[in-house]
Amino acid sequence: MRQVVASLVAPVPMCEVRRIHGADANRGFFALLVARSPWRPHAVRVGEGFRYPRRDGPHIRYLSEQEVADAYRNRFSEARIQLDRLDIVLNEGIDRLEMTDTIWLCTAIVPMLEGRMEITLREMKEVRGWALQYQSRILGGGAWAAERPEPGVGIRRLTLESAPDRETGKQRSAYAELHRDGAGFMALPVWRGWGKDESPRIRDQRLVEGAADMLGFLVHHQARSGAAGDALVAMAIIGTRPVELVHDRHMGLVQRVSGSRPLAETITSRHSIASEAIRTDPQELASAVRVVLADLLQGFGVPECLHITPQGELRRPMFRFAQPINWDTWAPGFLLSEENPG
Repeated sequence: MRQVVASLVAPVPMCEVRRIHGADANRGFFALLVARSPWRPHAVRVGEGFRYPRRDGPHIRYLSEQEVADAYRNRFSEARIQLDRLDIVLNEGIDRLEMTDTIWLCTAIVPMLEGRMEITLREMKEVRGWALQYQSRILGGGAWAAERPEPGVGIRRLTLESAPDRETGKQRSAYAELHRDGAGFMALPVWRGWGKDESPRIRDQRLVEGAADMLGFLVHHQARSGAAGDALVAMAIIGTRPVELVHDRHMGLVQRVSGSRPLAETITSRHSIASEAIRTDPQELASAVRVVLADLLQGFGVPECLHITPQGELRRPMFRFAQPINWDTWAPGFLLSEENPG
């Protein structure tokens, strides 16, 4: 049934085929569920060409050329609004972070179709348990496995806080904002100076782990809120500058990534992601991490994310650990590669 839709409609809308059984187990029918689409207008094949249908009471009529032009203009306008919303979600989250002697990896997403999460006392209690349950399935157990977040409330959002400053209220550790409409923000510290006289540096592996952690978590929030469709994502490295990118070599020794340069500016990576695929397939999550991180790594002069292959496999030789790990436990469901990019 999806193939029929794909062959007759452009762009192909999001749809779900649901089998509904009757009283007789051998009889029933199929229902085609189509969500409100962010890609409207949709054309359907009529004879040798395409027409744009619209429901008009009990009837269907086809749009005029002027109406089609207006519909496309509205689509582009809505896309601009979503990009503006993405920047608002990102910047509002960043404003809650403590920047002194700290570098953060920050991520924000905005879904194409809004959801509606209820802001209630019950939801506050449930969101912490859900966060801990989800994080156990991400690389190394995820941020909340160690931080043990406490839920809070903001305007039209719930928050997860792990170590706010008692005087300023600014966040000093893993932090998330889960918006009612399915948008979300999450930040992880990737370097802290602790007042020491040392140059800021970020381990490349920490960027990969953090990006997977946050992307996976936020697309699960999107689905949990009832939001649908793909999402816009923004990821940025915020905080102390300049900062070097380093790679673990052996026995805790690190060195600057070959060919890299210090990052002295703030770079924000913006992309569209297939939320449902990322939520259900670890390989798709890894592929999304590779794409989104590429812009940030190129700011350091590094052309690509070498920890992940173009096919979404984790390159095991690129990962370093203080102690031996069980890969089935550390990266459950992820595909592995023994390729060493050199």
